[in-house]
Amino acid sequence: MKPISFHIPRTQREVFRIQAERLPHFYDRLHLHDEIQFTLIVNGAGTLIAGDFVGRFEPGDVFMIGKQLPHVFRCDRRFYESPEEVESISVFFDESYAGTDFWETAELQLTREWLQRLGQGGRLTEPSRTQAASYLQNLANLQGLDKLIEGFRLLKYMEESTDSEPLSVQEGGQFSKELLGDRMNKIVSFTFHESHRAISIEEVADLVALTPSAFCRFFKLRTRKTYFTFLNEIRISHACRLLLTTDWPVGTICMESGFSNLSHFNVSFRKSTGVTPKAYRMKVR
Repeated sequence: MKPISFHIPRTQREVFRIQAERLPHFYDRLHLHDEIQFTLIVNGAGTLIAGDFVGRFEPGDVFMIGKQLPHVFRCDRRFYESPEEVESISVFFDESYAGTDFWETAELQLTREWLQRLGQGGRLTEPSRTQAASYLQNLANLQGLDKLIEGFRLLKYMEESTDSEPLSVQEGGQFSKELLGDRMNKIVSFTFHESHRAISIEEVADLVALTPSAFCRFFKLRTRKTYFTFLNEIRISHACRLLLTTDWPVGTICMESGFSNLSHFNVSFRKSTGVTPKAYRMKVR
C-alpha cells in the first residue's frame, strides 16, 4: 500500500512557492508534504479533511496546513458534474531554503516557535481572514525580492493574528502513513459518494477486502476515530451545504444527508457545529 507523499512542483529554489489554480475540482486524494501551506479558496466549496478534522470550506476561506498533515479539499458533487471551475491561491513555504542559521537568529525565535505550532493546521476567521486573503492575492503577482518581502509580511501577519482556530487535534507527523494509501482513499471516496444512504460496516469492509472487525481496527488505528464518526462528519458537512444553499425544511435536509432520524440529526449537528440546524441557517445567511 503505497503512501502519497505529495511533492510541490518547483522550477527553482524558492522560499515561497506560489500556486494559483483554476481547475474543474481540487486534487481529491489524501496527501501530505513537507512544506507549510497557506491557501485562499477563491471559488469552490466542499469538505476539508485535515488530520482528524472534517469540515466545510467555502469561497473566501483561508487555511493553514502544517508540515506532514494529511489533507484533502474534496469538492462538492456539483463541481464534478458541471463546467463550473474552482479557484485557489496557495503559498507553500519551506523555511529550509532560507538556511538553518537564518532561522536560529534571535529576531526570528517567536516566528520559529509559531511555525512549529502549525502542525495542527488552522483556519482564519474575520477580520484577519480578509487581510490574509489580500496578502495571498498580492503574492500571486509578485516576483523576486518583492515576493520575498511580501511573503514574510504574510508570515508576520498570521503569526500575530488572534483570529484563528486549529483544525486537527493531532499534529502532522503523528498519523500513520498508511492513512494515505489506496485503501484509505478508496474508503474516503466511497463515503463521499454514498453518505446520503444507509451504509453498513460489512459493506465498506468488503470494499477494501477486510472482515468487519479487521476494518474497524484498521480505520480506528489510522484516523483515531470510528468509521461511523467519520461518516457522520461527512453527512454534517453535506447538511451544512444544503442549509446554506437551499430553502428545504430541516427534515428534508436530514434525510438527504443520510440521517434516518431527525432527533439524531439534531443532536449530531449541534455536537459538531455548536448550534442547531435552524440556528446555523440563520447565522450564515
